[in-house]
Amino acid sequence: MKKVYEIKVERCDMEGKRFWFEVARRVYTTAEAAEAMVTEKKAEIKAIGAWWCGYAKDYATNEPNVKAEVLEVEGL
Repeated sequence: MKKVYEIKVERCDMEGKRFWFEVARRVYTTAEAAEAMVTEKKAEIKAIGAWWCGYAKDYATNEPNVKAEVLEVEGL
């Protein structure tokens, strides 16, 4: 079943003191496609040299913190 997903990337400042989420995309798609977009965005960020200076790290996986969140939309 298709839902509206928001692909979010957690950013940070160079000192690691401030963290915030930026919306990379909003899409109407399936859960499998949303997870594929998350994997693609992680690979895109990891291709940047020293990516951890501008992107927050998920310490459990040692990868950029990117997630897909389901949005509730009224009227659908």
